[in-house]
Amino acid sequence: MDDGVTQALVAEIRELARLLSEASGVLARISDRLARPVRGGPAADRADFTSEPDVAGPMEPERTPGRPSAAPDLEPRAAVAETGPQAGARDWDRITEAARRLLARDPDRWWRAQELALALRDQGLAGSTLRGLAAGAAARLRAAGIVDEDSGRLRLRAEDDTGDPAPASAPRGAARSEEPASARAPASAPPAPPAAKATAAPRSWAVIVARAGELLRADPTRLWKLSELSRAVQEADPASVGSRRGLHFGLLPRLRAAGLIAEAPDGRVCLAATPGPRAATADPSPLESSLRGEIAMLGREIDALAEEQAALENERRTARVAAWAGRARILQERLRAAGDPAEERERLRDVFARLTGLVKQLGCRWVNALSSAWEAEDWEAYVARNEAVAGGAQPSLPPAAERAYQRGALKGLQILHREVGRKEAARTILEARAVLTESDAEVASAMQRFGYPGPRLV
Repeated sequence: MDDGVTQALVAEIRELARLLSEASGVLARISDRLARPVRGGPAADRADFTSEPDVAGPMEPERTPGRPSAAPDLEPRAAVAETGPQAGARDWDRITEAARRLLARDPDRWWRAQELALALRDQGLAGSTLRGLAAGAAARLRAAGIVDEDSGRLRLRAEDDTGDPAPASAPRGAARSEEPASARAPASAPPAPPAAKATAAPRSWAVIVARAGELLRADPTRLWKLSELSRAVQEADPASVGSRRGLHFGLLPRLRAAGLIAEAPDGRVCLAATPGPRAATADPSPLESSLRGEIAMLGREIDALAEEQAALENERRTARVAAWAGRARILQERLRAAGDPAEERERLRDVFARLTGLVKQLGCRWVNALSSAWEAEDWEAYVARNEAVAGGAQPSLPPAAERAYQRGALKGLQILHREVGRKEAARTILEARAVLTESDAEVASAMQRFGYPGPRLV
């Protein structure tokens, strides 16, 4: 190897050894600093580990005159995470004052606490991490009475938008000894509870009902969902309505009491055929009064006994709902014969809606009487037979009435929108075959569609 190359390599090795020796010395000094007890709290040790050894001990940070010694300009470099005792090293007076000035720049703006923390970071006040800055700044602003709060957002309080420092954040040079000890909140003090929101003004229900009536009369045939009607009323008169929350709960009973609406089984409403309270119309006829009383009695019976049906077996509770539905169909026929008065028709419609809901609620089987496409040959026989089954008794109808009932059951299998399983069809056909012959038109039609139920008898 050339002597010149050898000498160059030796020089580089010596230089590398020197650098390693210096690095070893720096690491030794770092280890020594970390092993020393910290003086003056977590913010006291600000030594620059790359400088020459300091025999006198750790370097003290440069302090600003008038500033309390416990709060340095910056957080210690070791405080990477805001945990433990280092979390209180921020200069909260300075941060609170900076936050107040940010709020004062745009007094009408509502700030989220995190947005305010980001703006403080841009001013160099976040230190090494944002953790805890948003919550700490917001808590101190509330405690100082500087801000108003709404839904977690902050805005400069109206009486504090002059740009002058807030009383709770005194100049840093002021002597803290003059402040009562009880008035000084520690850095970890819990935030003051937000001020209670003003109570909403009471709604003007007379005006709201009037607006709803105008909307209903503008389109008498329209079926409104309550949410749609509530929204339309609020848009028509926002001053009287205020918030739409819960409006439909108060609007529906008032529209009923005023006689303004008719209600569909699905819960939608439209303008009543004869709007206005019933007291303002002509007295009902004796027949109407009788029908109204019977409809009301049936409704009360359903409400009183509905919950008890859940404890019964499916066959009995289905028969109970079917008996109620048969009685409602008898009342419906009588209403039509009496000219179908509007108020009684609406009351009966409510009864049918209640029964339809009970079928789903109780898990009942199909009820023919609740289908408008189905008619019984003898409604009285239909009700009587289902009443017997609901009571746990063996039904015993006259032969002609039993045959009429079974023909109706077979007709129910043919309803277009009904889904019928093979077992259900077979059970219905077998029950009908006990009193009807295969030559009966309804039996023949059912067997043609669903097949013969079981083996044929020779």
